Amino acid sequence: MSTVLKEDMSWLGPHQGESSGKPDTRICSHCGTETNAVYVYNDGEAFYCSQECLLKHFSEDEWNEYVDRTEAPEALEPGLAYFADYSGCLW
Repeated sequence: MSTVLKEDMSWLGPHQGESSGKPDTRICSHCGTETNAVYVYNDGEAFYCSQECLLKHFSEDEWNEYVDRTEAPEALEPGLAYFADYSGCLW
């Protein structure tokens, strides 16, 4: 019998992976706040409600590097890091 180990993503925050159950809100991976406007890591692997929460898990340089890699014309990692406002989303 083979066991597949999931990568430990707890470094993204204690609330990482929690869902609000509402299409227009996300749960901050750090503080657990429900919010519409978030910093998004790895296309939804983690959400942060403020720069304060974001910087508990990434340095400014790390985050800016992820954003640069996302926005580059030859981006190999689309969706790696960006800011999004889900206000009014109905999906």
